[in-house]
Amino acid sequence: MNRYIRLFGHQTIDCLPVDRGFMGKARIACLNLNKTRYCIRIRENFYVDDPRTGKQIKAFWMFTDLKFGMTE
Repeated sequence: MNRYIRLFGHQTIDCLPVDRGFMGKARIACLNLNKTRYCIRIRENFYVDDPRTGKQIKAFWMFTDLKFGMTE
């Protein structure tokens, strides 16, 4: 990834599909540092911390108001 960015620049990456096995904190931090958008497919029963409440919830519930194809 670093070699690609050195050769072509991070601006050539629109969105990087990321495998669940890739989700290490250091790798995600690198993508964030380079302002590289990424998309991670997660299981429906995957739990995340709700930033509004600090409680753990199923990730699925954070996106129920989105229609198919929406990102925000």
